[in-house]
Amino acid sequence: MNERYFTDDKLGRKRYAEFLNTIILNSDRYKREVSEKSYVIAVDSSWGTGKTYFTDMFENYLMGYDGPNTQNINDSYYVIRFDAWKNDFWNNAFEPFVATILENDIFYSDMEAENAGSLLKNLLVSSAVIAKGIVKKKVEDYIDPDSLDEAIQQSAGSIKDFFLHNNSMFSQYKEFQNEIENFKGCLSEAVNKDKKIVIIIDELDRCKPTFAVQLLEIVKHLFDVNGITFLFMLDIEQLSHSIKTIYGHGMDATGYLCRFFDYITRMPKPNIRQYIADSMEGILLYDSCGDEDFINLVDFFTDICESFVLSLRDIDTIICSYKIMLDSFLREYKFLDAHCQYLFYLVLKYKDAEEFNNVFLKNTPSEKIRKLSFNDFLSVKESIGNITRLIDDLEYKIITEQYRDGVKGPDGYYKINCVKDDKICLKSRQGSCMTLTMEISMDLRLNSILFAPDVKKWEEIKYMEYGRYIHQQLEMFNFVYNEYRNE
Repeated sequence: MNERYFTDDKLGRKRYAEFLNTIILNSDRYKREVSEKSYVIAVDSSWGTGKTYFTDMFENYLMGYDGPNTQNINDSYYVIRFDAWKNDFWNNAFEPFVATILENDIFYSDMEAENAGSLLKNLLVSSAVIAKGIVKKKVEDYIDPDSLDEAIQQSAGSIKDFFLHNNSMFSQYKEFQNEIENFKGCLSEAVNKDKKIVIIIDELDRCKPTFAVQLLEIVKHLFDVNGITFLFMLDIEQLSHSIKTIYGHGMDATGYLCRFFDYITRMPKPNIRQYIADSMEGILLYDSCGDEDFINLVDFFTDICESFVLSLRDIDTIICSYKIMLDSFLREYKFLDAHCQYLFYLVLKYKDAEEFNNVFLKNTPSEKIRKLSFNDFLSVKESIGNITRLIDDLEYKIITEQYRDGVKGPDGYYKINCVKDDKICLKSRQGSCMTLTMEISMDLRLNSILFAPDVKKWEEIKYMEYGRYIHQQLEMFNFVYNEYRNE
């Protein structure tokens, strides 16, 4: 039993679980054809959208576990879980799949030991024959070409006689077919008539194409037994691409897949903003951060996620990296602008590596980024606009009335002349004679480009390109600064 329950659901999918449960309970009413016995459901959702997370919770839900300390309160199902991707290294899908099922005692829990042992023996015998048949030999391995040529030269009757009596291909096929029926009969006898068996098959879309197709065929032909419901958790689009590598790109792969499923359902999209807020809850951005700053950061990150079409897995990855940055250096930055910028750069790093490399490694201006539009993006644009400039050449708009301690001079654009004894000496771009001095307080912000922690490292970073410095911060390692000095 896994440790995920709907009490911890961040995606609001409990109602969807209840819907699936209703389908499974009433599946006998929804079969496409009277001759069908088992029922097969496909839950379709893209990679990184929380399929496995949901599957873990749904498995416990079907088994009646609401939390880690609850007892099994559901007497409606037996549940088996098969991770297809973990088993696709095997040369056929049948053996690991059947092994997973037989390892569970659900088929024998309500049977007398003697009957259970006999049934298990029959299942194993049939399984051995079926497994051998699935790993098929080529036709020429069964037929002697010389004997066949001789039969052809005689008559049609000789050819028929040849195939009936002179080779093993068809006799082995008939044995294979008989064992399939025996296997299905044993399964049918073993299934508890009062409980449904739910077999969850996860990660099929990540398997080797041949393994995936074989597993679908096995479910369709070998496990068509009353009382069994299959639940495939998969990405139909990705699996369709895999199918086409076998049958050709002109094939209607989606139509091919649909013939295996009685019902296809699309997992509902989560509320991304709520997911981000829940995932970041309890994170201290910086000491003076209030609720409003946290809400604004969540809104900003949500806008980025929607602009870049991030999956839940992408979001988790970026939040984890953001937490590392907070612990490493970013918590010292007391302005929301700085956190928005670094979150944006993390998204660019993980979701658009080509654009990230263009901006930070090749110093190529990004028209693609400039065209993006979302909340609080002005500070990001200003930061990106200075990517190629030396930090020593950056200019800042100073409104002197905003600074009280030691600030004298007219409003205007200033450059940093030097940093000494926790003070900044600024010089006007209009002439070196116009200067002003200010304290390096923790709430210092220069055009949302440099902040107090950056200014304190002035002598180390002033000869670096701004983009190189930001890249260093993102990677959280120190460059050899001397290579950027103009010496």
